[in-house]
Amino acid sequence: RIKMDETRIPILVGSGQVTQREPDPTMALSPMDLTAASGRKAAEDSDAGAALLKSLDTIVLIRSFSDTSWRFTCPFGKYTNPPLSLANRLGLENVTRHIYTYPGGNMPQWSVNRMFEMITRGEMEAGMIAGGEALATQKSAQRADLNLDWNEDPGGKFEEWGVDKRGWSDIEDRHRMTGAIFAYPMFENAIRVDKGRSIHEHSLEIGRFFSNFASVAANNPLADRRQGFTPKQISTVSSDNPYIGFPYTKLMNSNAFIDQSAAIILTSVAKAKKHDFVGEIAILCDVPRTATVRAITDVTVLRISKELFFRLVREFPEMAVQIMRELAARVERTNSQLARALGRASN
Repeated sequence: RIKMDETRIPILVGSGQVTQREPDPTMALSPMDLTAASGRKAAEDSDAGAALLKSLDTIVLIRSFSDTSWRFTCPFGKYTNPPLSLANRLGLENVTRHIYTYPGGNMPQWSVNRMFEMITRGEMEAGMIAGGEALATQKSAQRADLNLDWNEDPGGKFEEWGVDKRGWSDIEDRHRMTGAIFAYPMFENAIRVDKGRSIHEHSLEIGRFFSNFASVAANNPLADRRQGFTPKQISTVSSDNPYIGFPYTKLMNSNAFIDQSAAIILTSVAKAKKHDFVGEIAILCDVPRTATVRAITDVTVLRISKELFFRLVREFPEMAVQIMRELAARVERTNSQLARALGRASN
C-alpha cells in the first residue's frame, strides 16, 4: 500500500457566501468589505477560523466587473491593489503572493485548478480564492445621485494570472458580436428555427427551462431572485419583463447588478490536520485516556485543563458548537470505516 505525502494532497477546507440586500447605499458594504465578509465566513466554515487565515500564504481575487467592462465602470473610485486591500481587511499578514486574475467567467475554476496543482508541487501551503461585486449598491447610489468613496491605494504590486485572451475573435469584433448579450440571442433564434417552433412556442419552452432554476433559487436564501417564477411569467413580454435581447425577456437574463461575494480556502491535507484537537473524550466522558498521541516532527501544542475547557465553553458557546460538529464528523467517519470493513469481511 502506497502512503501518499499529505503535504502534497490538496483539499478544500472552507467556503463562504454573502448576499447583501441593504437598500441604503450609504449603509451598504463596499465591494471589498463585502468580499472580506465572505472570506471570514470561509474561515469560520473551516472550523479553524483566524488561525487558518494567519497561515495563508497566497490570495487570489477574481477580477471585478468594474475593472473588466465599460458597462460596469465604477464612478466612486478604484482599488489600486485589490488583493492587498482584501488581505489587509482579513489580517492576512503572512500572505506573500497577491494575485488578481484576468477577466473571464472561467477564472474561478481555473484558479482552483492552478492552486491545487501548486499544492501538489509544494509551491504553496494554503490560499484563498475570493470575489465580489456591489453593483446593486453602485447603481442605487448613482440613481440617488449619491457620492460614495470606494477609493483605496494600499500600495504595492500584484501578480496577474489566468487566460489573457478576449472572449471573441476579430471577425466577431467586426460584426459587433463582442459579448454574450449579442451572440446568445443569435444562437437561440437558430435553435428555434432548427426545432421548427413558432416564436411563442419557443419562448414558452425557454420559460419552462428557466422555471426549474427559479424553483431552486426560491429555496436558496443566498439567491437574489427568490420569487419562484412560472414558465408563463418568465416567457410573457410585459413592461416589467421586456425583451433584453430577442428572444430573451428580462427574466431569462442573469442580473449582474447584485451585491454578492464568495470565497473558498484551499490547503493540503497535512495543513488541514494541523489545527486538530485530541483528548476530548476523557474530558467530556470522565473516562481514562482512550488514545496515545506521539509527534513525529516538531509540534506546538496547547494544553487545556478540564476546568479551563468548561470555562471556555461557557464563555464562548460557539466553541462548543464547533467541537460538536467535529465530533459528529468523526463519528460519521468511523461509521463509514466500519461499514467498509464489514463489507470487506462479508465478501
